[in-house]
Amino acid sequence: MDAEVGDRARAASPALHMRKETQGSRPRSGPEADAGDEPGLHRPSWAPHKMRYVLGVDGGGTKCDAVLMDETGTVCGWGRGGSTHGLYVGRDVAAQSVRDAVQSAVTGRSVEVSRICGAGPFAALGDILNQELCSEMFVQGGETGLGFATALTTHGILILSGTGSFVFGLTEDGRHLHEGGNGPIVADEGSAYHIGILGMRAMFRSHYCEARRTSLAQAVPKAMGVETQHEAFHQLYIDRIGRSQVAAVAKTVNDEAEKGDAVAIAVLQRAADELGELLVEVIRELRMQQSEDYLVATGSVAQGSRIFWQRLCEIAHSAAPGLRPIQPRVKPVIGACLLCLRDLGVQWSENLLDHIVATQGPFVA
Repeated sequence: MDAEVGDRARAASPALHMRKETQGSRPRSGPEADAGDEPGLHRPSWAPHKMRYVLGVDGGGTKCDAVLMDETGTVCGWGRGGSTHGLYVGRDVAAQSVRDAVQSAVTGRSVEVSRICGAGPFAALGDILNQELCSEMFVQGGETGLGFATALTTHGILILSGTGSFVFGLTEDGRHLHEGGNGPIVADEGSAYHIGILGMRAMFRSHYCEARRTSLAQAVPKAMGVETQHEAFHQLYIDRIGRSQVAAVAKTVNDEAEKGDAVAIAVLQRAADELGELLVEVIRELRMQQSEDYLVATGSVAQGSRIFWQRLCEIAHSAAPGLRPIQPRVKPVIGACLLCLRDLGVQWSENLLDHIVATQGPFVA
């Protein structure tokens, strides 16, 4: 790291220091590793060891998460920033969102970070992390890598449904296919944005006839911070609320669906059906009909909506009965940390994941 980059790193995050390791100092793994190197095991007092830390960053269309974690899987800090999608908020705002999240994650701690991994729709997110935070310790991950890592796997089918959406398949022998992710104007089927649009459409249509009556007529305006549908209309067409605000309505749709509202349930199922079309194509094109790989959910909708995910699982089962659906217990930003830990020689295990889940509680409650 040269002086100029180092100055930027300190300016971006004064509490964060980068730890440069030579190849000879890389951690041992496998048979050569000491028992004390295993996650969750305490080293004897006579074995000096400086705790290693990793930083995971996940930038999304609505927000950016950053997590500071030590090598045992203990979540030490969690920060949040705004959108990192440069197409919608601009490069400068997206870059500041990353800085805000990282700064918040490390506030109050002076630690050396050995590895950093980041992913998100903002094209220069990796450049920001490399140039401003860590010039040599950046671990490649990407949205798909982070998603698979949350399930402690490296391949299978990943369904992302957050603010945006896509389906990605990766076979064990390296064949892959990505469908979706073309933005809210023409695509993002099955995303929070799509569900938000369908939910608002249902709200405006609720007075058409008895069959269209829905609790969304009252719940959606409230979620938008207004009292009436007329005010909601004003927000959409006069104030021109952004993509993130529309996507936020998806949570209200899911809440009303869980209460039994038939129209809200139909909205979630329709969104899942459209994303399910891409899922079936990925399965067919990669010839995964007999696969027993994981079908991994990632993103706020896929991981947070029971009804939406159940519909997708039904679609998947009809196309590939052996796929194993999983809604990971951790967010993609934890997947970034897991990739860092693996690069440090820490073996992935259910015990490690259990410890992460236990220590992330104060930050995600």
